[in-house]
Amino acid sequence: MSTETLGFGQLITRLDKLQGRRLKIDKEIKKTQSLVIRQSKKRLSKEGRRGPVPGSKKPKQRSLDEFIQDVMIPGKPMTPAKVTELVREAGYKTMGKGNFLAATVGLRMREHSHIKHVKRGIYVYNPRAKKRNRSASGQFAKAS
Repeated sequence: MSTETLGFGQLITRLDKLQGRRLKIDKEIKKTQSLVIRQSKKRLSKEGRRGPVPGSKKPKQRSLDEFIQDVMIPGKPMTPAKVTELVREAGYKTMGKGNFLAATVGLRMREHSHIKHVKRGIYVYNPRAKKRNRSASGQFAKAS
């Protein structure tokens, strides 16, 4: 239908219909634009950030070495099993199953510079002992 053959009243009616459609389309465009902006902000905030959301992660606990030092009594011979029991009572949390923590405590006690291996399964804590350095071969070297 050609608009040139329409009368004045018909042109006004057609113009009103087209403007109504235009308003609906403009609203739909604005709505879609706001959705696109919202989605892009979410994507940028997720991609631009590393690590957990601030405040969502629990604070880290102290290291196992710190717990071991706290529970061992200087000069008193202790077994890794007893130290493990005291470490757990002191509040150390582990995800390991079974005897995992006891084995780890034993290894840490053997490697610790202030804990001396007296005999099989017996360790003594001396907070004032000189630090031991491991050489490349795994043997202890004298501290300088």
